[in-house]
Amino acid sequence: MADERTHALVEAIRSTFSLTMQMAERAAPTLDLHGLTFNTAYALWVIDPDEPAPSMKTVASRLHCNAPNLTFLCDQLDSRGYIRRVPCEHDRRQRVIELTEAGRTVRARVTEAILNVSPLRAVSHEELQQIRGILDGALERAQADD
Repeated sequence: MADERTHALVEAIRSTFSLTMQMAERAAPTLDLHGLTFNTAYALWVIDPDEPAPSMKTVASRLHCNAPNLTFLCDQLDSRGYIRRVPCEHDRRQRVIELTEAGRTVRARVTEAILNVSPLRAVSHEELQQIRGILDGALERAQADD
């Protein structure tokens, strides 16, 4: 029984990784066009232009990375004119990450490209809701174990 579960876990992880790698490969032409890597594109993805500018700490948490890695990603995005790091209005010791107009445009183009090339595009609405529920549940249980 444990061997079957282990095998199923290995296959689920393999499928998740394969899905991510296929999206990265298929989105590469759009990312290359804008001077982005999959990681810098994901950093843009987690900065929602319809929400208040997130703090550096919030973005690091969303990306599951440490401060030096986030600084590296932000330096790349800043050098391309996609973001600005500015002092937080409520706490001048903190910095928030704002998308520039160019950043908003590139984020929209990259988001559209990833949605268009994702293997998940072929999945029904109901299946997408099931997948999201399963993945969110796994993430919540993993966080509770930490």
